[in-house]
Amino acid sequence: MEVSKRNYVTVFHIYSDNYILINYLQIYKRPRLFLMFTVLYILLPVNFVFIWCISTGYQCVISIV
Repeated sequence: MEVSKRNYVTVFHIYSDNYILINYLQIYKRPRLFLMFTVLYILLPVNFVFIWCISTGYQCVISIV
C-alpha cells in the first residue's frame, strides 16, 4: 500500500500590532523558518505574511498581503 506524501501548510499570521499568531499543521524540524520569518516581520511593514511550505521544507511561497 503506497503512502503519498502530505503537503503540510504552514501559515504565519503576522500582525502590525506586534502580535504574532502562528497557525500550523506541521512544522517538520524547521526552527530556522520561524527565525527567518521573524526577520521578515521586522524588515517588512506588512499586516499579513503568509508562507506556504511544502512537505519537503525547501520550497516556500511567500505571499505578502
